[in-house]
Amino acid sequence: MRTIVGMITRATIAFIVVYVLAAGEPATALPLPVAAWDVVPHQVLSAPLNVGVVAFHRQAVSVAFRIDGPAGALLERRVEAPTLNPHTGVWEYWCAVDPAIIPDGPFAVQARVEVVGAPTVAKDLDPLPLFANAKGSLPAGRTVVVDAEKGDDAASGEAAAPLRSLKAGLAAAGVGGTARLRPGRYPAQALGGGKRERWTTITADEGVKAEQVEITAGRPGFDKLRFHGVSLVAEPAKPGYNTILTGENGKHEAWFDGCLMVCRTGRESGSQLTGNNYPSYITGGEVMDLADGPSARLMRGLRMRRICSDAFTGAKVAINCTVDVIDRGTSEAHPDFVQSHVGDAAAFKSFILYNCRGLRCGAQGFFGLNVRDSAFVNCLFVKDPPESPLRSQYVGKMENVLFLHLTLPNQHWHWRGTGPLTRDVLFANGIVASMDGSDAEWMAGITVQDSQVVKETKVAGARLTQGTPGFADPATGDYRLRADGLAAGSAPRLPCVPADLDGKPWPEGKANRGCLRTLETSP
Repeated sequence: MRTIVGMITRATIAFIVVYVLAAGEPATALPLPVAAWDVVPHQVLSAPLNVGVVAFHRQAVSVAFRIDGPAGALLERRVEAPTLNPHTGVWEYWCAVDPAIIPDGPFAVQARVEVVGAPTVAKDLDPLPLFANAKGSLPAGRTVVVDAEKGDDAASGEAAAPLRSLKAGLAAAGVGGTARLRPGRYPAQALGGGKRERWTTITADEGVKAEQVEITAGRPGFDKLRFHGVSLVAEPAKPGYNTILTGENGKHEAWFDGCLMVCRTGRESGSQLTGNNYPSYITGGEVMDLADGPSARLMRGLRMRRICSDAFTGAKVAINCTVDVIDRGTSEAHPDFVQSHVGDAAAFKSFILYNCRGLRCGAQGFFGLNVRDSAFVNCLFVKDPPESPLRSQYVGKMENVLFLHLTLPNQHWHWRGTGPLTRDVLFANGIVASMDGSDAEWMAGITVQDSQVVKETKVAGARLTQGTPGFADPATGDYRLRADGLAAGSAPRLPCVPADLDGKPWPEGKANRGCLRTLETSP
C-alpha cells in the first residue's frame, strides 16, 4: 500500500516549494526561466536529431517541445528534467526529432519552458527553423573539389578536374552543397552567394588536415556558410581592429564547425574572428592568438588559447568551452572572463554561460552592468597571477540573474551597487575567495546562500561557510574537492543542474559547493 508521502507528486512538491519561497505571493511573482536553444538552426535532417534546450531557474522546470503540421501537431513531448544529450554532450532538456514524421521541407520546433507547479511562469523560445528531408525530395547541391594550386575555374569540379577558386567552388556546389578544398590558401573575399535558406559547406578534402586548408581574410557576401574542419587565418599588416570574416550587418549567418581560428601575428595584433555583425554559431574547434574570444549566438565545445582580452563577452550562449591563458601583454586591453556591460539600463544583455572554465587568466572574472535574464552555471575561473587586484564585480540594475555552482578560488567578488533597486538575483552553491557589497538597498534584491568563502565575507547570506574548501591539488589545477573538505557535499542539489563541470552527475542527496565533484567519488 502506498504511503501518503509516496503519493505526493513531483509537481505537488514543486508547488509547495514555490509557495513557500514566494512568501505567500502568487506564483506569477516568480521570475521567468532563463533558457535558450542549444541547436544550430537551418540544418537539413535526413535522420533523427536530438534538439536541446538549456534552461535554469530557482525551481524545477519542464520543457514542452512541439512541431505543428497542416492537420495538427506532428510531435508533442514534455521533458521533465535535464539528462545527457548524446548528440551535444550537454546535460540539457532534449527531444529526438525524426524527419520521417515531417513532410520534406522547412519546419519549426517550438519549445515552452515552464516552472513546475506554476505553468503560467513560462518562457517561449523563438521557433527553431530546420528542414526535413527524410524522403530526399529537397533540391540537393553538388559536392565539388577545389584546388587552389592546380585547379581551373573552367573545370567541372570533379575530383579529376578540380576548380581553382573558392568562389567558383561555392557557385558550382549550389544551395546545400559542399566545396571540398585541397591544401592551399583561399581568400574569403566577395564569394557572391547572397541570401540563402540552407547551409552550404566549405570543408577539407578527404585525407586533408584542417591546418592544410587556410581561409584568409575577406568579406564573403555569402549567407549560410558552414566552415567545417578548415583553418581561418588572420595575418594583419599592422596592429588594430582586424577581422578574418566581415559580415553584412546581420543579414548573413555563418557556422564554424570543428575549425582552427588563428592569428599568425599574435594576440596583440587585435584580430577578431568576425566583424560587422556577422551572426555565427560555433561547434567545437580551437581559437589561438586572437584578441578576444569569438562573438556567437551559440558557442559549444570551443577551446581558446592565448587570447588578449575578453573570452566569452561576445557569446550569447556559451556551453562546454575553455579558455587557457588570457594575457593582455603590451596592449591596453581590459580583460574579462565574461563581460555583460551595458550603459543603458533599457538595453540590457542576456547571457547563458554553462560548463565553462578559465585557466591562467590575467583578467577580471565575471563583470557586468545592467544584466537581466541571465545564468552563469558550473564555471571555474582561476586568476593568474593570484595576487592581481582584478576582481569580479556587478553594478547597475540586475533582474533575474542566476550564479550557480561557480568556483573562483583566488578572486574577490564585489557587488558594487550604485544602481536602481535590483531583484531576483541568486548566488548559490559557489566558492569565492572573498565577497562584499556596497549598497544596502541594491543588495536587498540579491540572495547569497549555500556558498563557501575562503577568506571573508561582508555580505549576509544563508548557510555560508568560511575557510579552505579542500581542493584536491590547486598547484596542478585540480579543483575537485577532497571528501573531508568543508565544501564537499554541503550544498543542496539544484533541479536544473544535475551534473558538475566535467559532466559527472551529482550523487543522490547533496551536491558540492563549487562546480566540481569530490575527488574520491569521481568515476
